[in-house]
Amino acid sequence: MLTLIWAEDALGGIGSQGGLPWGRPIPADMRWFRRWTLGKTVAMGRRTWESLPVRPLADRRNLVLSRSLAEAPGAELVRKLQAVLACAESEEVFVIGGASLFAACKPHASRLLRTRIEAEFAADLWFPFAPEQEGYACVARETALPGEDSPWPLVFEVWERRG
Repeated sequence: MLTLIWAEDALGGIGSQGGLPWGRPIPADMRWFRRWTLGKTVAMGRRTWESLPVRPLADRRNLVLSRSLAEAPGAELVRKLQAVLACAESEEVFVIGGASLFAACKPHASRLLRTRIEAEFAADLWFPFAPEQEGYACVARETALPGEDSPWPLVFEVWERRG
């Protein structure tokens, strides 16, 4: 099974100058991300790999899709999307970015896990599609109010492909 997991701002922004539009990871969102991905396989593109503050992501199998990297220490370097899709035939694979990998995986994704940060930030990279317009139904939604784990309201959503 292929699952896309990401956080976006109220306008769909997911990146800014190679980092997060909101500046740094949000603890509540990191807990959500870990809850889903620990002990699983995560797949990412080169720029997402290079943006990680700690590489590889601990306690997960890390796949890095890149045609240009010579190595990805601690991760499995794959050259073609088909390698990621082949893994997803036998296990759940979580695609964690970036935008071009999300777009390429859209036709193959069974589930989407979106964190919406209810605020707007300066972004230069956006999530490439709206789940509600692409044949997905929201099957679970949880809201977190601002507090010590996030200065902004968060909405955690689980989307499943219809049909």
